[in-house]
Amino acid sequence: MIDDVGYSEAFVESRHRIRGQGGRALSAELRRRGVADDVVADAVGALDPEQEFETACRIARARYDRMPAVPAEVKLRRLAGFLARKGYSGAIVSRAVRHVIQEAAEEQEVAEAAADAFSECEVDDAAFGPG
Repeated sequence: MIDDVGYSEAFVESRHRIRGQGGRALSAELRRRGVADDVVADAVGALDPEQEFETACRIARARYDRMPAVPAEVKLRRLAGFLARKGYSGAIVSRAVRHVIQEAAEEQEVAEAAADAFSECEVDDAAFGPG
């Protein structure tokens, strides 16, 4: 006999942490495995919404970083679809995608400002020796 409650809790924690799956996908998978609806609801309901958001941001950022030459609107659409397929709710998808894109834009601004500042510096090559 299998302990459905323990199994469901471990399954949700593991799949969420390792594979980045969201609540909807976890619920569907547990139901396919024959776990009762009330046990599924309790196990998935134990997911911390802030943890789910952070996980969504983490996997979205990893995906974002693999799309450097893609136009911004395409990135947004692809990230939203990716997170939706992972089983995240619409609210988490929109919040995570906004967060990742904003974070990346801020990093780009900092990088550009640093590059501009560096390009304005005059470097005396003789001070660094032969080379």
